Amino acid sequence: MQLEQIAYGISTMSARDILAANIQRLMDANPSLSSLVKVAAEAKRKGHTVSKNAVDSAKSGAHAVNMDTLDGIARAFEMEAWQLLVPNMNPDNPPVLRSIGETEDEMYKRLRSAAAEIVALGLGGEK
Repeated sequence: MQLEQIAYGISTMSARDILAANIQRLMDANPSLSSLVKVAAEAKRKGHTVSKNAVDSAKSGAHAVNMDTLDGIARAFEMEAWQLLVPNMNPDNPPVLRSIGETEDEMYKRLRSAAAEIVALGLGGEK
C-alpha cells in the first residue's frame, strides 16, 4: 500500500469486498439478522424489496449490487447505504458524517501536505 493511500484513507479493497465484509460483520453482530432470509425479511418489513439471493450476492461479493438492494440491506440494519461501504466498518460504532471545525480542517490540511512531501521525497513506496 502506498503511503499516499494511507494518508488519504484510500482502501485497497474493492467496493464489493468492503460491502461483503461489512454485511458479514453486521450479521455476526446482530443475532436477529444472522441469516440471508432474516435480512431480506427485515428489509421487506421496512418497505424495501430485497430477495435472499440479492443479499447473498452482496454478502459474497460475487455480483454488483444495485442501489435499491444496497439501500434495503442497509435499512434492515438501521443504517444508511453509504455506511456499508466504509472499509472496516465497526457494527458497534458505525461511521457518521459530521462537519469538522477549523482546527480539525487545518490539521488535515497539514497531514495531507506532509504526506505529499514524504511521497515527493520517495519515502512513501510499497512495502
